[in-house]
Amino acid sequence: MPRPILREDGWPGQAFQGDQLNLIFQGYNLAQATAISVRPAKGIVAELGEATSDSERTATLKISFDAYPGDKRVWLESPEGESNQLLLIVLM
Repeated sequence: MPRPILREDGWPGQAFQGDQLNLIFQGYNLAQATAISVRPAKGIVAELGEATSDSERTATLKISFDAYPGDKRVWLESPEGESNQLLLIVLM
């Protein structure tokens, strides 16, 4: 099975320090994802949720008040490889 592919549909693109984002990723091959990654990750806790289908996967991003502002990259990992990365800009 191919690696996960994320679509940008519904992706927030930005968030503020102190926010909690309850996300629904959309794309392909998402049920096989085993982890979510954020880089740089200081001050951000990412939790991968359940696959509602092979094309939707929930996740939560908790952005602390001490998270560095600026560009972050978010992606899913699976045994078949990493998904494409989505840009998240953390604002003060």
